[in-house]
Amino acid sequence: MRDDLVAAYLAAGAGRGATIVVLGATSEALRLALVESTGATGLVIVCEPDPEPAANRRVARVRAAPTSAPIASHIADLVLLTMLTAADLDAITDEARRLLAPRGDLRAAIPAATADADALVPSVTRALTAASFRTIEISEIAGAGVLGIRARGP
Repeated sequence: MRDDLVAAYLAAGAGRGATIVVLGATSEALRLALVESTGATGLVIVCEPDPEPAANRRVARVRAAPTSAPIASHIADLVLLTMLTAADLDAITDEARRLLAPRGDLRAAIPAATADADALVPSVTRALTAASFRTIEISEIAGAGVLGIRARGP
């Protein structure tokens, strides 16, 4: 998996001044791409079970499960899911919907061409539809060996 290509795909949903919430662990490449894409007025909040100290002051790292972020509802222009598993898929998509501002975007990436991906894609589509997401798109991120998932919130 090419972290730089995945980071570029995930960060492409952000714009200057955007508020981004990441549910799950992140790489340094992704954090840097998000900070760069949101600019000086943007906010990046990463919710992960075991956060490391923040190396970048423009990234707030919060110790939290991806299914229960201690963040106000409807504040995010973009929610990124980095730890999709079938076990807690419904809870994570419900949490993403709670955090998204109206018509906000959700993005995620899962490894392509694996048995897990083949089983997870229909489950992701079902969970996003059940959580009232619209315009669900799933496509391969060129050269990364990863499927990108994009959905528009209600």
